[in-house]
Amino acid sequence: MKLWGAALTAIGCAALGIRREQDLKQGVDTLNQLLQGLTLLEHELRLQEASLPVLMERLRERSHGAARQLFTDCVTGLARLDERPFARTWEAAVVNLNGLCPEGRELLFPLGQCLGRYDAAAQCQAVKEVCRQLEQLRREKWMDSRRLGRVYQMMGLAGGVFLMILLL
Repeated sequence: MKLWGAALTAIGCAALGIRREQDLKQGVDTLNQLLQGLTLLEHELRLQEASLPVLMERLRERSHGAARQLFTDCVTGLARLDERPFARTWEAAVVNLNGLCPEGRELLFPLGQCLGRYDAAAQCQAVKEVCRQLEQLRREKWMDSRRLGRVYQMMGLAGGVFLMILLL
């Protein structure tokens, strides 16, 4: 029984290390999905003069993952535009994004103040700037994922083995 307990503890610690590595990779994937969605947003703003509800609906249909979640929340919030401004809807949608790091949230928040308020060129410029900053953040998180992912795996495994030895 003692051996089983020690083995399960070691496996649990190793699983924690692997899970942490997966969280790092998910953060990079989330940033990739958002970059793709914001690129679509920029293209739509450049090509068409659609209203904000129509634009968000189109983006929701054409995007995936975190971007789809963001645009879906915006479409839902736009139905209540008379109750609260779009900037607050955008902020709530950004807060609700799963897998997005706090730095990414901070970069996305100001975009809600611009969308639907200025001409298409100013909105495109704002989206482009956010994309540039998110791309830089994505590169940093990707490097962290590669570097720290293995560290978390090894620490989980080493901690599990250490606890197993301690328990035996």
